[in-house]
Amino acid sequence: KNGGKHPLFGIKDSVIVSDSMSFVAESNKENLIGIDNQIHKNDVILTSTNIDYDELEVHDIVLYSNGEQEICHRIVSKFIGDDGKQMLVTRGDANNTNDGAIEYTAIIGKVVDVIPNVGYVVTFLKSP
Repeated sequence: KNGGKHPLFGIKDSVIVSDSMSFVAESNKENLIGIDNQIHKNDVILTSTNIDYDELEVHDIVLYSNGEQEICHRIVSKFIGDDGKQMLVTRGDANNTNDGAIEYTAIIGKVVDVIPNVGYVVTFLKSP
């Protein structure tokens, strides 16, 4: 995922570069009954960067940083760690396993809109 942050508006745009949210893996179908807002490679996501931990819910799609890259996955659980830290567990809809627990501080924001296929144009315009 790549993109720009527009702090004045509290919105970050990113181009999706993988298919981890493009379909529901068989092992994940039970958890996502009735959920049909998958995100596809080359879609552009708009992420609200002004979101509190208490506003995030299971099944929300979030953008977070693992220190090396930004990842767009769905929240599968929330909890407070033994050390009092606010934690989330996420998973790509197309993935067979959950991501490890991540601290709320790694959350960039909540995905609030998806613009299909615009990433092709954005990627082309950014290429040398």
